[in-house]
Amino acid sequence: MKYFGNYFKVKDERSHADIRLAHLSSDFFINKNVLDLGCGDGAIAIEIAIKMFPAKMVLLDIDSRLLHQARRSVDHFI
Repeated sequence: MKYFGNYFKVKDERSHADIRLAHLSSDFFINKNVLDLGCGDGAIAIEIAIKMFPAKMVLLDIDSRLLHQARRSVDHFI
């Protein structure tokens, strides 16, 4: 199975809460359409959806296995 990018390296290094979210203003996301390119397992997108209230989110990833995992994660919140 092929994996693209540095997903596993980034995933191993980050703690439960992703520090990148601390640098984003919720004003940027509130009631806006959001496109997450390279969503991986969807963890960051889910945090954005829960904490920053976008109107709509679309998640894309080149790795179908990770995209399937993201879809399953998102389904838990619907």
